[in-house]
This record gives sequence, C-alpha cells and structure tokens, in this order.
Amino acid sequence: MTVKNAVLILNLMIACKTRVKKELCEPGILNAKSDLSADIYLLLQTVSQIDIDNLEILRKQLVPECRHPKKMHDICKGQKYCKACNADL
Repeated sequence: MTVKNAVLILNLMIACKTRVKKELCEPGILNAKSDLSADIYLLLQTVSQIDIDNLEILRKQLVPECRHPKKMHDICKGQKYCKACNADL
C-alpha cells in the first residue's frame, strides 16, 4: 500500500468516526430512563473522540509538513519527489 492510499483510508476512517460521534451527540438519541444508559452513551462518545484523535495522530505522521523546496526536488524512475520528506510531487 502506498502512503497516498493509506492517507485516503485514514481520511475515510476519520470521517466515519466523526459522523458516528455527531450522531451520538444528537439531543434526541438518549431516551433512556436509567443512569446506566446515559453512562454508556457518554463512554461511547469518549471512545469515539479517542479514536478520532489517534487517527489524526497517524495521519499527521504520514502527511509531511514539508513545503517541498525546489532545491530538494529529485527524479527517480521518472517520478518527481521531495528528498526532504520523500513525498511524490
């Protein structure tokens, strides 16, 4: 798998987890009468946020913050890439 594909998969996973968290935070979703149900929803919201944070950290590791200066460009097998961060250009 290439880095580009990994980043696309991470973006999809982040979007799905964010959607699930938003659905859990909707005001009408919790119609339970017990405190246990409220605790379960709170736990699910917390776990969803932790998952989103972890995926964001992974994405940050894969997507460089490099500005790809021209002096760091190189060509290998016809593909232009940045020598500083090893990203395809």
